Amino acid sequence: MENEKSKKTRFYVTHPLLALPVLILLIVIIAMVFHRNPVAEDKKVKFTENEKMQTIISEKQIEFENMSAKVHLEKAKELGLMDSDAEKHLLAISSDTKEWADAQLMLKKINKIKHQNALEEEKAKRKQEITKRKDFAKLLEKTYLDNGSDVYVSTSGNNHTVLRIKWVLMSRPQVHDTVNRQEEMSMLKALGFKKIIFSDGFEEGWTYDL
Repeated sequence: MENEKSKKTRFYVTHPLLALPVLILLIVIIAMVFHRNPVAEDKKVKFTENEKMQTIISEKQIEFENMSAKVHLEKAKELGLMDSDAEKHLLAISSDTKEWADAQLMLKKINKIKHQNALEEEKAKRKQEITKRKDFAKLLEKTYLDNGSDVYVSTSGNNHTVLRIKWVLMSRPQVHDTVNRQEEMSMLKALGFKKIIFSDGFEEGWTYDL
């Protein structure tokens, strides 16, 4: 005689539509279990990495704050005067410690190096700006010549901030027209020019301050 379990199995086999909801439910469950949301996972990974980084930073900060003056000085010497972290170690040394005098001596050396580097950077920057102004004068003269005008363009003055334009046909109207071209004047200012001297090559000359 057929038992109850066999009857139920045969019922689902002979009536497949009744088993469909069960299959759908199983598919949904499987999808939920195995489906991976890449955006959520990536956020989770990034969040975990950020947490780890913050933890490492906090631990290093605590370690730094707990260092003795002696250790700070030793670390600074190991790193050398050119390392920015060396300065941090030296500044952390209190004035009531025996290491403070040595730390101040090293800080003076570091400040001297910084000052020298700043001067060298300023010198290099100034040299680069002078080169740009000279190159501009050459290019402007070439442009005039290409257009059939016998115009001489040069630079002069401290750091070559004076632009000289010489043309035998130079006149007040020509100067007036040039200096009222706002776009060109703004460009000259941006290049670092402070003055323009217009000349006809003889007696007439006009000076315009930028």
